[in-house]
Amino acid sequence: MKKIAFATCNDAPAHAADDHLLSKYLQKEGFEVEYAVWNNAAIVWEAFDLVLIRSTWDYPQQMEAWQKWLQLLEEKRVNVWNPVETIRWNMHKAYLEELKKKGVPIVPTVFVEKGSGANLKDILEEQEWWKAVVKPCVSLGAFHTWQTDMATVEQQQVAFEALVAERDVMIQLFMPEIQTVGEWSLMFFGGEFSHAVLKSNPTGDFRIQEHHGGLNHVMQVPNSFVSQASDILQAVDLPHHYARIDVLERAGKLFLMELELIEPSLFFGLAEEGVKRFGEGIKLYFSTM
Repeated sequence: MKKIAFATCNDAPAHAADDHLLSKYLQKEGFEVEYAVWNNAAIVWEAFDLVLIRSTWDYPQQMEAWQKWLQLLEEKRVNVWNPVETIRWNMHKAYLEELKKKGVPIVPTVFVEKGSGANLKDILEEQEWWKAVVKPCVSLGAFHTWQTDMATVEQQQVAFEALVAERDVMIQLFMPEIQTVGEWSLMFFGGEFSHAVLKSNPTGDFRIQEHHGGLNHVMQVPNSFVSQASDILQAVDLPHHYARIDVLERAGKLFLMELELIEPSLFFGLAEEGVKRFGEGIKLYFSTM
């Protein structure tokens, strides 16, 4: 019997809905599944046939420990989904600039290095942006993320400087579609489209995560959306077994917000056929080992 670890964190050791549905499916298919907190030093990771990165949601606050854990997985030659090299590339959102150079349309973004003396108002003026979103380059769940505009930017400079003192930061053009339509998430497994979800926030908050009041709806998407998202994924040179592509749509054109290759919610609770597609990918993986 193949043994699979769902790598998670102390705050969500076994409670993510995606994890529960996938675990149940895999157990029915004859796999043994165990939830394992990624930074638990007592776990012998090489004892698993596969480590599946799932709800490791606290890693941005523990980057040194996270990097050491990834190194350990490599040294022990542990099979990891997605592979460690892909995880490292996807952790820092500078990958957006790399994809942009390959022709991927991204939400316009400026990157500021840790320790820089950058002025937030100067950045907005240089880009001719009235409104923007500030967030760390390594983050998830809207961690340290806020909206700024020319009317409030001077009052936010102190907070901006404090953030830049701690970490690399990105400033993205605010696109009103995030409030008027929402953000699309398209799930791909094994490079093939599975399902799509539209995320929005009825409160008017630009943050569409559930813990900020966001709602998720499984949606049919035009073939053109799937084609554009597939083109984005094909620009990624590193191996990946699953991907969530978060985009905003304007006049039929998709703009990449984030490419999620580490621990994204895959919305299995809204599209249970996705559970089977993902599980079949794992079965195929083991059949070819």
